[in-house]
Amino acid sequence: MSLSLAPPVHIRKRIALPHTAAFFGLQAAPSSRRRPAPYQPLVLVLGAACAGIMTDRWLGVTAAIVFGLWWILGVTSLTAWWRWRHHNRQVAAMAALSISVLAAAAAWHHARWNLFAADELGLAATETPQPVCVEAVAASAPQTVPAPQFDPLRSIPAGLQMRWLVDVVQVRKGAQWQAASGRAQVSLEGELHNVQAGDRLRIFGELEAPLPAGNPGEFDSALYERSRRELCIIRVKKPECVATLQQGSLWNPARWISAGRRFGDQLLWGYLSREKAGLAAAVLLGQREQVDQETNEAFLETGTIHILCIAGLHVGILAWLLFAVFSTGWLSRRTALLCVMMITGAYMLVTMAEPPVMRATLLVWIVCLGTWLGRARIGLNSLALAGIVVLVFNPAGLFHTGVQLSFLSVAVLMCAGQRMFGARREDPLDRLIADTRPWPQRAWRLSGQRAWQIFVLGAVLWLAITPLVMARFHLIAPSGLILNVLLTPVVMVAMLAGLGVLFFGAWLPPLASVFAWVCNGSLSVLESTVKWFAHLPGGRFWVAGPGDWWLVLFYLGVAAVVLLPHKLPPLRWRAAFAAGLCGVGLIGALPAQANQHTLRCDFIAVGHGGGELLELPDGKTLLFDAGRMGAPLGGARSISAFLWSRGITHLDAVVLSHADTDHYNSLPELLQRFSVGVVYVSPVMFREKSKALRTLKDSIEQSGTPLQYAFAGDRLKLDEGVTIDVLHPPPLGVVGSDNANCLVLSIGYDGRRILFTGDLAPPGMDLVMNGDPVPCDVLQAPHHGSAYSEPEYFADWTAPKWAIICGSNLDGRIARPIYEAHGATVLNTAEVGAVTVTVGNGQLGVQTFRQPKPAHGSGL
Repeated sequence: MSLSLAPPVHIRKRIALPHTAAFFGLQAAPSSRRRPAPYQPLVLVLGAACAGIMTDRWLGVTAAIVFGLWWILGVTSLTAWWRWRHHNRQVAAMAALSISVLAAAAAWHHARWNLFAADELGLAATETPQPVCVEAVAASAPQTVPAPQFDPLRSIPAGLQMRWLVDVVQVRKGAQWQAASGRAQVSLEGELHNVQAGDRLRIFGELEAPLPAGNPGEFDSALYERSRRELCIIRVKKPECVATLQQGSLWNPARWISAGRRFGDQLLWGYLSREKAGLAAAVLLGQREQVDQETNEAFLETGTIHILCIAGLHVGILAWLLFAVFSTGWLSRRTALLCVMMITGAYMLVTMAEPPVMRATLLVWIVCLGTWLGRARIGLNSLALAGIVVLVFNPAGLFHTGVQLSFLSVAVLMCAGQRMFGARREDPLDRLIADTRPWPQRAWRLSGQRAWQIFVLGAVLWLAITPLVMARFHLIAPSGLILNVLLTPVVMVAMLAGLGVLFFGAWLPPLASVFAWVCNGSLSVLESTVKWFAHLPGGRFWVAGPGDWWLVLFYLGVAAVVLLPHKLPPLRWRAAFAAGLCGVGLIGALPAQANQHTLRCDFIAVGHGGGELLELPDGKTLLFDAGRMGAPLGGARSISAFLWSRGITHLDAVVLSHADTDHYNSLPELLQRFSVGVVYVSPVMFREKSKALRTLKDSIEQSGTPLQYAFAGDRLKLDEGVTIDVLHPPPLGVVGSDNANCLVLSIGYDGRRILFTGDLAPPGMDLVMNGDPVPCDVLQAPHHGSAYSEPEYFADWTAPKWAIICGSNLDGRIARPIYEAHGATVLNTAEVGAVTVTVGNGQLGVQTFRQPKPAHGSGL
């Protein structure tokens, strides 16, 4: 049954305000008899297009000839459709038409995903930065990313940054300029003013490729940027490295959009408090970069992150406001509808036209056009049309979690709203009784009814999207069930007040100040409520999540129930299938079965830091170090992704090697995501009194995890068949730096040895090497392979077959040739991703997560 809006009143000077539920597609037109299933051909078209895009991605063939083959298949199928249609072979014609749509979508995806110009600058970019000088046209104005709040666990403080996109025109090679193309992201340390979209710039910086995922289950920045056809990043150290060669044309639409976006941001920062201006910029303009990390994480963990991402909720509130304003009759009906379409379209452009915003805006336009034509209905066919348009702009967006959640949420609301509220008709006697009640009682009952409807719809939506959220974000957020009901009116008030600031701020400051006061208050309520729920026990749970295969089966089953309700087996068989599917998904999320004869060691790729995971034959787990240089959350995400990919939600032991933040700063976050049996540190770990170490110790105590000391001569007893000996430091430590007092572990199993060294350095290293040599099969290169770790002597003392450098692309340049000269194979996690070592049956196996991206020898 198609969903419908309340029919407009056909008076020249008035436009009917749609009922709220109907406007969002949650209420169907009343009917006294059962209607036939609606004809929704665009749903099939969208399904065929999605199948084509997924097929091309799954094939993974990058050759340009595939583009031509897809088009040949498409044209052939279209010809067959034309022929069979005229011979009245409807089934064959429909199949041929579906194949032609599939092929066209696959060809478009192949072109956008694989085909780039020969002079594309991103093809010359590598993961190792290289100096570059380019001339480019700014595609957007620089956007400010404020410096993050002080965090004692952050090893390298970060300052204010500016980011924007440029279209490359030419690149300097030596003393000559040569033509180049492609879109690049520019990241500048510091402030840059007077640069607008359309300006021609000369930029001196360092060119690098976006980093691919280094670990299983980790977010892949390289694939995401490639889907946006942004293959490289230019990092600029100082504002003086960017010069404006020529200002852009005033008639450039991108310049208008950037100017409007910047002007709106300035108004918000001018009228609102500094504590709430960044949050207002996110809610109204989609500038999440101005929201601090703690607030972002609170919204994510409570299942309310959609409030900070401009999407259907925000566009719907704006459209509702516009309908309310224009329903007063001061504009003609068609003029009012045209104004609604123009204003929502402008808002879409100002908020950067991300797919969820585009989808919501298209649905508003469909509502307006339907009202204009007297057919104000909205259903899955309309949603499918919006999906087709979104895929035309970016077919790779099909694989973005935000796009998937956006369309899934609206589809669920449409179907659930229609089934729960669409067919209900109010009894005339009940209506008469309700009309005789006092108005406060009527208002209270109506509010309660609306709140209950929102809660029920929210619960259905929560159940529908939770599997996808579990798989992509590893979260179950029961708090979202309550918060989405409580916060909907708060968000509406905040957004309406914020729009008042944007509208009146430039020409009526007193009224804008009133709106700012309301916006400040509502945002305060919003933020404080979300943060309170984020710290509420049981408000969210971190889980490993189901696999992609399970998600496909689950959502195919849901689609079958919705689209083919009369062609399904009896209810008992459907229930049995659902229970079995959920059971299999639960089993798939359990920890990987331990091999009773195999020891597994993973060197997790965290950048310049540490995170080594031991999975013992009896199933116990040990994590050696947990941190990275820079933001603690980055290391926690990498380690968490790897653990969840293995189905691990509990660590039996964590060993912290020493008191350098890049080896422990991720542990406080990990303690919130995983249960830990015990944390081992050296006796001198907390000898230095610093804010970072105090924060670490407080987090361990608050989590209730026991803290124990380990020193030379100890043996950690986790598995009877595995020896885990502590070689260093002595109980009182040694005179020297933290590195000199590193915990060193020797892991022995089945005649093989793995050595964890952390940042071991003299004089502690000299003390270790005073003992008998410790030959090993696998060595974690001390101090990320630096020259300070005496690689020449340590390579002689350990004689490793494999040396693993846990660092960045710049680490290990000195140590690598030395270890290789001693017969070791050297791997850097920055180049090959996570390194997996297995020991079993006397055999040693070494695998890497990925292959390093080859350099293209651009000579830039």
